[in-house]
Amino acid sequence: QFISKLICGIFVKNASLLNPLNNRMKEKEQLQKQFGKHLNKIMRKKNITVTELSKLTFFDQPNVSRLVNGTTCPNLFTVQIICKALNVSMEEFFKGFEE
Repeated sequence: QFISKLICGIFVKNASLLNPLNNRMKEKEQLQKQFGKHLNKIMRKKNITVTELSKLTFFDQPNVSRLVNGTTCPNLFTVQIICKALNVSMEEFFKGFEE
C-alpha cells in the first residue's frame, strides 16, 4: 500500500510538472496552424499552388503541404525562402499574421 501511494504521489507530481509543457505544445500547434492558414491565404492571393511553391522553393511537396496544413513548424530560413519564392518581404509576409 505504501509503495502504491508513493508511486501515485510521484506520478501526480510528475504530471503537474508536465502541464506547462503540454500548454506550450498546444500553443506551438496553434501557431503552426495559424502560420499554415496565413501561408495559404498569401498563396491564394498570388494564385500559387502547393506544387508550384514546392518547385519555386526546391522543397519537397509533402514538406510544403505540411507547412500549409499547419502540421510542422518552419524555421526562419525556411520562411525567408518561402518569402522569396512568393516575392514578398518577410515584413510584408508577417504583416497580416496574428499570433
